[in-house]
Amino acid sequence: MLVRVSKEIKKIEKQKIIGAGELIQSSWRFYLKHWKLLVGIVAMVYLPFAIVKFFLYQLKLVHRTNLLVVNLLNLVGLFIGAFITIALINAIDSIFRGNQISARKAYRLVPSRFWAYIITMILAGLIVSAGVFLFVIPGFIFFVWFAFAGYTVVIEKVKGSRALGRSKELVSGHWGKVFWCLLASSITYTLFSSLLFLFLFFSYQLVKGGLGEATFTSLVQDKTKPIISLLTSIPDTLFWSLFILFPFLLYRDLKRIKAAKE
Repeated sequence: MLVRVSKEIKKIEKQKIIGAGELIQSSWRFYLKHWKLLVGIVAMVYLPFAIVKFFLYQLKLVHRTNLLVVNLLNLVGLFIGAFITIALINAIDSIFRGNQISARKAYRLVPSRFWAYIITMILAGLIVSAGVFLFVIPGFIFFVWFAFAGYTVVIEKVKGSRALGRSKELVSGHWGKVFWCLLASSITYTLFSSLLFLFLFFSYQLVKGGLGEATFTSLVQDKTKPIISLLTSIPDTLFWSLFILFPFLLYRDLKRIKAAKE
């Protein structure tokens, strides 16, 4: 009898999803252990783009009235973001599998999964946007359902509707907990990035000429966009991997629960 009860308890524990606090703590520990690799992966591609973007702003080639250049720059940024994200997912997955990985090696997988990732994320984005536009609440439901579609593209080698279906399958039965974990981890990432950016910006303003009322208004002025763009790239480079790592650990835990049920 006691053996049966013990087995039932273990079975229930295996089906429990990781909590938000444990998710954040585990992600932070992993990040601290492998931060050089993770930051290096981001810096290798993102920093050159950030520097080019800085000079484009500095030369006044990017302006709110020049929509073509602004939209083109945003599009390039999205593609670079996908490129980096795929490499990060590949690197994190390789570490968990116990494989040796380097920044350059992490990018080798990217070309084979890039367009599958782009197509899948566009499809997910269209469905989520339609849900938000039509009824709002379905948009949030779809967002959580498809939160792991990108991970399934890179790790499980599926794409399009199959990737969306796989993500929804993993979330099924855990929507509320997944939503809370994603929300808590997003708040944590935003807090880290925002605090570092504000520290860098106010330090820059202090060195430049002191703090005052103009400091806050300068955040939205065109003349400060070059330096703001450059300063933003620093927290992005440092913490981008955390933004990918939070859902990755959640995705991995959902896969564990799914496997335990089968």
